[in-house]
Amino acid sequence: MKQDPTIASDTAILSRFTARNTGAFWLAKALMLIAGCFAGQVSGYAHAQSSDTIEDHTADIESAKDSLAKIRVAINSGDFSSAEPLMTEQGANEVAIWVTSFSMLLTDPEIGKNYPEEFDSVRDALKPVLAEHGLDLELKSLGADAVPKTLEILDKDGQRWKIIGQLWEANKTAPMELILVRGPVERSAYAEDSVFLQIARQAEGESKKFDAGAAPSVAKFINEEGVWKFNGIDGEKTASLKRVHERKMAQMPPKLTSPAFAGETADGDAVTFQQYEGKVVVIDFWGTWCSPCLAKLPALEKIRAAFKPHGFEIVGFASDSAEDLAAFLKEHPLSWRNVVDNGKFKLQFGVKAYPTLFLVNQSGQHVASNLELDKLIDAIANALKLPTEDFADLKAEVAEMMAGVPH
Repeated sequence: MKQDPTIASDTAILSRFTARNTGAFWLAKALMLIAGCFAGQVSGYAHAQSSDTIEDHTADIESAKDSLAKIRVAINSGDFSSAEPLMTEQGANEVAIWVTSFSMLLTDPEIGKNYPEEFDSVRDALKPVLAEHGLDLELKSLGADAVPKTLEILDKDGQRWKIIGQLWEANKTAPMELILVRGPVERSAYAEDSVFLQIARQAEGESKKFDAGAAPSVAKFINEEGVWKFNGIDGEKTASLKRVHERKMAQMPPKLTSPAFAGETADGDAVTFQQYEGKVVVIDFWGTWCSPCLAKLPALEKIRAAFKPHGFEIVGFASDSAEDLAAFLKEHPLSWRNVVDNGKFKLQFGVKAYPTLFLVNQSGQHVASNLELDKLIDAIANALKLPTEDFADLKAEVAEMMAGVPH
């Protein structure tokens, strides 16, 4: 079976993960496979028909929706082979990789320990299935061969959909969505001889804890021999939609009436907001399981180092158990203190998605939420009454660090 270009691009990405040789950041970017951020740079999402498709394509859109509905029925029943005729080779490969890569990540001895305890029962159910089919591999050691090797194993003896069905059954109780086409269609468009369906992250009637606030995906359907087939998640349009979604979140930030808190670190040390009085503070809600959260950490370290001498600090709230947070920080130390959050502070601060960053000034007043990092640097400088132009190099360095990272 030939390797499609979308998955080939992820192979190159995985190669770069491994070159970093840092478990946390490898995990952060490997999870792009699950997030559906396949391929390339961000470009605009055509919400309406392109100018050269003035004729009515309602029938095409409805046919694509009908194919999607049939795919959902097959997936929900675990009968993936029935969905295959409604998918192109690329679409079928993506579905297979979504399920398999997450299963391998969760059970990987190095990476899997970063997941919270809600995934423990799923991991236990997955291990024997992966072992039975020779998929109990350490992904980090595979490097650039992770995707092609996985597909090769799946297709041995024509067992792909049987294996995927078994993995899907074991994954059903996972508190995050693995298959990005099960949610309701929110918008649709016809452009460039294709149908694009914007699909909500969570399936109807389900509530996945770790998908709260997640952006929708854009599924592409193409017509092959009169049948509208799923051709995969459009990486550029989904990434563009994700950025729009996050900008909306920034414009409608969680309402922070008071930053006061009293919590404990993983080591049991008390942390209160009073300890930060008189400082400009970034409050970072994150989790060791959250790939965009992990991707931001190196940039936040740079920002803290630049502003700390001027009266700036960061305090983190990690949505993890004390044990998981301690294990993570032992391998990947952070220079600021992190409070263990069992959900109490998430509710107190009105957090609906991860990561969420609040900026608070010296008087304890809420300044902004969820700013892009370049704008966060300017906002910190303004709060500290420092010239923003003095931090142009910092902004350039942070931009380079975050290049190509979903954030």
